[in-house]
Amino acid sequence: MASPVWPLSDRSLRPEADPIIWVWLTLACDHASDLGDLTPLLGVQPTKVWTKGDPTLVRGRLCTSSGWQRQFGPRQTLDLRGMIEKLLDLLELPSEAFVRLTDERGLEAEVSVHIHMAQQTPVGTLDAELIRRIAALGASLDLDLYTDLDEELIARYLAKADEPWSPRGESNS
Repeated sequence: MASPVWPLSDRSLRPEADPIIWVWLTLACDHASDLGDLTPLLGVQPTKVWTKGDPTLVRGRLCTSSGWQRQFGPRQTLDLRGMIEKLLDLLELPSEAFVRLTDERGLEAEVSVHIHMAQQTPVGTLDAELIRRIAALGASLDLDLYTDLDEELIARYLAKADEPWSPRGESNS
């Protein structure tokens, strides 16, 4: 008897059903600080850097923290683990040095994941090895799941998609 749920093994017929996933590594602090100087230490170009007090995209509001952020995605995929691994693989700094840097600068580290689901959900297993990698950075993990994905949102999100993955982000400017 055929399953009423679209089978994962037959995704080629319905690739638009895959969720859209973004992942970020964010370093932030509550004080006004230009964190752009973290870039050569981390060995990867940020997607965004801001300083406490900078204007936000919301008119009349100011940033309440300073931050350095690297985004990977959006990607239409079921591979949640692979997305997080690729983000973490961008860092050149060993985890011990990363923790020392964040401690010295008073920074909080966070790995954020946004998943916009259509008809498929990504494999949600984050194995012990991946969790240890995140924990070794002293980072928290933020998972946000959204069920608002429709054809119009898919097209809008994918129009913003980054270029094919590059280990140093040269093609992701």
